[in-house]
Amino acid sequence: MPKFGRKTTGGGMVKELLLTIIATTISIVLTFGTAHYLEQRQAEQTRRLMAMTVISDIDESIKVVRQLMEADEKGRNVTFYMMENIDRLETISEDTLVFFFDTVIPSTFGGDPEFKMTNENIFNSSQDTWRTLDDRKFLNNVQDFYNARTLLDHQRKESIIFQKPVTKEELYQM
Repeated sequence: MPKFGRKTTGGGMVKELLLTIIATTISIVLTFGTAHYLEQRQAEQTRRLMAMTVISDIDESIKVVRQLMEADEKGRNVTFYMMENIDRLETISEDTLVFFFDTVIPSTFGGDPEFKMTNENIFNSSQDTWRTLDDRKFLNNVQDFYNARTLLDHQRKESIIFQKPVTKEELYQM
């Protein structure tokens, strides 16, 4: 660093100037290099967190589908059991009867497990997601998963195959 009031010759002044330029360059490189490193590290942590969130959401969706399948299978088995024992309804346990009516009559309490859409909404609406996750194949796979899950949920709620035998209107009439 130059010292004021010190007499320097032409060569000493150039040496002081070069040292000042080198020190300034090193401090700029360190400042921006450190900032870039910290930014990259934060982006990597964000990518990892987003990927873990999506994977967790996929796991939760699989659990919901399995619960729906198990409930459907159990409902089908109970329905067949009730049809086989229609002449002996008084011998059937109350739990079996309640489960049968829950299977046949639509519930107003929404007892079916539902998909949680919060992670999908965050994933689709966040610009940081698209900017941070630069792996296009991963993004496409996640988007395909969310599209398939939305289609499955729509089919489950709207398709005649998944509707209860007794509609809510018929239930109100009864």
